[in-house]
Amino acid sequence: SQAAACLNLQDIAFAIHGNVDLRTLKSFGRRVERDLLNMPEISKVSLGGFPDEEIEVSIRENDLRAFGLTFDEVANAIGKANIKITGGKIKGSREEFQIRTDNKGYYAKDLENHVIKSTTNGTIIRVKDVANVIDRWSENPSRDYYNGNPSVIVDVLKTNEEDLFEIAGIVKDYIKNFNENQDEVKIDILRDGSDVIQERIDILTSNGMIGIVLVLLLLGLSLNARMSFWVALSIPLSFAGMFTLANMYGLTVNVMSLMAMILVIGILVDDGIVIAENIYQHHEQGEKPIQAAINGTIEVLPSVTAAVFTTVVIFMTFFFLEGGLGDRAGDIAFVVIATLLISLVEAIFILPAHIAHSKALKQ
Repeated sequence: SQAAACLNLQDIAFAIHGNVDLRTLKSFGRRVERDLLNMPEISKVSLGGFPDEEIEVSIRENDLRAFGLTFDEVANAIGKANIKITGGKIKGSREEFQIRTDNKGYYAKDLENHVIKSTTNGTIIRVKDVANVIDRWSENPSRDYYNGNPSVIVDVLKTNEEDLFEIAGIVKDYIKNFNENQDEVKIDILRDGSDVIQERIDILTSNGMIGIVLVLLLLGLSLNARMSFWVALSIPLSFAGMFTLANMYGLTVNVMSLMAMILVIGILVDDGIVIAENIYQHHEQGEKPIQAAINGTIEVLPSVTAAVFTTVVIFMTFFFLEGGLGDRAGDIAFVVIATLLISLVEAIFILPAHIAHSKALKQ
């Protein structure tokens, strides 16, 4: 289905389809929506794939004249009676009540009994007495099809507090049970957002492992194994610090934050490599380990700091983007900036201390 292309990245969407009319499919869709919303783990479900429904009132001219009514009288009576208005709010210490008047008809059978006029002899004239009232679809050509049959698209979305993997498991179990108990309609998954998340988690994990191995291997060959170990340690330490800040910030593991982690992992150890190599060089020139750590770090500190803050400034502009892109870009900016700053702190203070007090600078 082409509808899958425009769905949210953090949802699970499926199509209800079958060789039945669209109204039947919509009734199944509403039933599925109610079933899913009754589950405590799910709070957001939306339906699509069908146009809006309308109520068509076709006034019969002969009956209108017989009762002595005009078209405007009928239209005004329907408009005044078919209303839904808000009467304000009542706020309590622990809850809030909203006052509403709901006399709106959503189907033809609800509207046809609206009273148009009451005569002095007790006669009540209703909409159905002067008009034909039917339910119909709006004149909207938009439709969704699955394997050539009409379909209704159900989109189950997560909030920031909900777990997409848990929601996906619940929805898949529901779909399996639904298909086993239904013959005329079936449900097929269009896209599972948890698969996208899992793929990016796998990419992040593999990239992180490859990065650590490359640091250990290449620095181990050019400097020594202990030195490469302390530099490689900056990768998990930086991510651990970023996750701590993200939890305070309210950021979740999502498609955009995972993409930012994949992006930043390639530049995490740059400052650590520069500082470690310079410390090693000072030690080769005869300085004691602690003095080499201090002098080697201070010497390259301006350039390393400038390199990190150049990247930070670029990503800070993501916080000022507007619209839907701006909402998602903020996650990328936070992950990149937080991870880089923590890696810089680790490279300036923690890494030199580890190198100076370990056997990394042993003659």
